Amino acid sequence: MLRDLNYSGNNLLNIIILDACRADEANDTWKTKASNEELYLTPAFGKALTSHIRVPNDSQFALIFSSDPGTVSFDGKPGGNSFFTSALLNHLTTSELDLNEMMSQVGTEILKKSSNKQRPWLHSCLTEKFYFNQ
Repeated sequence: MLRDLNYSGNNLLNIIILDACRADEANDTWKTKASNEELYLTPAFGKALTSHIRVPNDSQFALIFSSDPGTVSFDGKPGGNSFFTSALLNHLTTSELDLNEMMSQVGTEILKKSSNKQRPWLHSCLTEKFYFNQ
């Protein structure tokens, strides 16, 4: 996806936000992991998602994941948003916060909600500050 975005036109910045990586007991991939008392510490898949992609040096991108590599994300209350989406929505429109500052606040909120078991992960290659609401 990142490679395709880089060649889709004159994009100045690509931002991908992924709120995924849930433990699903019905999925065979997770059966042994979901039974682990500390499932948030159990890797879901092997290498990081971007380990094999080379992007052009003039490309700017930010990949925002709901949890650290190799960990899972917590759902929120039934019918509601996940910890990550709730925290992201709480800070997305805050004025004068650049992307890094916003994600720091999102991370602080998620760490508190999850008893320090989930932390979002930001992977970026930015050459300037980006604001959702400047």
